[in-house]
Amino acid sequence: MANSPAVRRGHTESLVANLLEAGYRVVQTIGQGSAGTIFLARDPQGELVAVKVLHPRLAGDAIPVKRFLREGGVCAQLQHPNLVRSLDAGEKNGTYYMVMEYIPGETLAAMFERRGRFPEEEAVQLILALASALKVIHDARLVHRDVKPSNVLVTSDGVPKLGDLGLAKELVASDLTRPNQSLGTPIYMAPEQFFNAQQVDGRCDIYALGIMLYALATGELPFPGPELGRILDNKVNGNYIPPDRINPQLSSATVDAITRSIQARPEHRPADVDEFIALLSRSGRSAREAKETKVRTPVTPPRPAKESEHLIDLATMNHSREELIAKLSQEPGNEAIVQALSNPSLPTIDVSAEGERKDASASQSPSASSLDIAAPEAGVVDRWYLVLAKKRTLTLVETSAAAIARAIVKGKIQVNVCASRSTKGPFVPIGMIPELMSQLPPESAQ
Repeated sequence: MANSPAVRRGHTESLVANLLEAGYRVVQTIGQGSAGTIFLARDPQGELVAVKVLHPRLAGDAIPVKRFLREGGVCAQLQHPNLVRSLDAGEKNGTYYMVMEYIPGETLAAMFERRGRFPEEEAVQLILALASALKVIHDARLVHRDVKPSNVLVTSDGVPKLGDLGLAKELVASDLTRPNQSLGTPIYMAPEQFFNAQQVDGRCDIYALGIMLYALATGELPFPGPELGRILDNKVNGNYIPPDRINPQLSSATVDAITRSIQARPEHRPADVDEFIALLSRSGRSAREAKETKVRTPVTPPRPAKESEHLIDLATMNHSREELIAKLSQEPGNEAIVQALSNPSLPTIDVSAEGERKDASASQSPSASSLDIAAPEAGVVDRWYLVLAKKRTLTLVETSAAAIARAIVKGKIQVNVCASRSTKGPFVPIGMIPELMSQLPPESAQ
């Protein structure tokens, strides 16, 4: 039989042998689908990578081969911390392969299946990060067309990375999509994709982000199916339960972002990713304000905090992180710092308030000067604050966007370091702040 276990085993052995000849030693299979297989492998330098291989059944068909090779080319051109990086692509003895960075973690779909509803602020930040990645794709005059949770990998420190650009389409005529062909995943597809995937633009990706935000913020899908006809009919007619009826705690800004994004007609949605990000940024602020309102003591007005106060106190306190959180939570005005401390991906760099290494003989952590994170020069208004910590030591470093960019380029810090324009926060990863990411050369923004 053409698809018997023996035949499949023979195909796999052939793929593994061809990849070895191409310089990639397969460790194990980590994913499989109708279009191909993804292997965990080691590259010629011994580093772990993910290798996507086109199914042998499709290798003789010109359109799947063109689409696969084009995906490799597209991925190689796009650089963003929330996009899966493409490292290599090629063909060996009829085996078409694409090498990508290996991301240990799980898909957003698996996280949603395990956790259900996400806190509103977390859901908004995840979608904001993906929207920032989509802006890079759209700026390259491409449309993803298959944005969905199973195509989002989440790293162990919580950074989402959008992948699988196999259905990406240029915003010009393409011979890889046939007229009236439907491409994508029905639950997340915009209505226009059902009728003609060739005649879509970036607003179909915005629609998919809106569906994902609805799901993460409510724990439910707006158009669950399972019948394809029912899904499409409900999408076209806008038949879904308003998200705030499922989750009454949602801010009006988040509800508005969802409602506008999943409009049936493209012209009723945000015109582009920039407009969507602006909508969603208001959602993030509303979610934070609602959260702070719940924890703030209403009868005691927050005391004004001096800009240097946190810098001194936090850097010199000798407490565990849990003790520090408990201590700071007792005083109004510390909500943003507590939020940053509670982030499990808080970077571990040991820097004192003076910017010197506390114990140069015992610690391998770099000093502030070696990090090239200097205070902004006199007259510079572009001030930023980084949260740097190691076990029992925490400090804020006052710096500038240019100094942050230099530190990232030199590999001294990563884009998951939390930053803010104020000592009062909110603190979010550098990789989610377009103002800072735009300072980096393309090869460093990953």
